Amino acid sequence: MDIIEEDWDELKKWFSITEISEMLNIPSTVLRYWETEFPELKPRKNRNGKRMYNHEDIELLKKLHYLLKVKKYTIKGAKDALENQKNEIEFQIKARELLLKFKQILIEIQNKQKN
Repeated sequence: MDIIEEDWDELKKWFSITEISEMLNIPSTVLRYWETEFPELKPRKNRNGKRMYNHEDIELLKKLHYLLKVKKYTIKGAKDALENQKNEIEFQIKARELLLKFKQILIEIQNKQKN
């Protein structure tokens, strides 16, 4: 049985800051800064002192990215939104991710029809 990349990531428990940076397209310097501003973001550090993020951290980072980069909230606005709108934010993030996947599928279908 082949394991697709998305399933593999679900099996993996810990991710380095480099992996997270590439996965979410967020510079590692921004990830480190967000740690100082959002106390709920506390990645573990391994024996070498390198940050290791779990799936809960990744979900929080997705929320922060959505609020700060997509919705253009300030840090304070994002903190308030996290407190007040947890369910709504999660729904909007999931909906956006599904729409982006759907868009990619449509583009692939369109490209296949051209050939």
